[in-house]
Amino acid sequence: MLKFDNLNLTNTHITKLDLALTIEEKQIAKKWIKNNCPENTKLIAIMPDSNWSSKNWAGKNYIEVVKRLITVKNVFPIVFGGKQDFEKGNRLINAWNIGANACGQLGIRGDAAL
Repeated sequence: MLKFDNLNLTNTHITKLDLALTIEEKQIAKKWIKNNCPENTKLIAIMPDSNWSSKNWAGKNYIEVVKRLITVKNVFPIVFGGKQDFEKGNRLINAWNIGANACGQLGIRGDAAL
């Protein structure tokens, strides 16, 4: 059983990185969010696959942890990855009954803009 009693999703010590995203990249990201995510919702990024298999986590773990975050913190998950991850993203979203699939849709800079 996962424990989230003391989970704080806000962090005042986060340093903002400048990726030099263009205005166009930011506008595309805003439009994507508007079209795929509910308004006034806490968004979380999920990237379930890596090219390094040693860094990959079992899908059932993502399902369990994100379900708890949805229930406890009322978050809306966005799944990120390449085109090859699109079906896996759909499977995760189906298991959660909520979420958006950005896999292979915006490219790495578009993903960063989200």
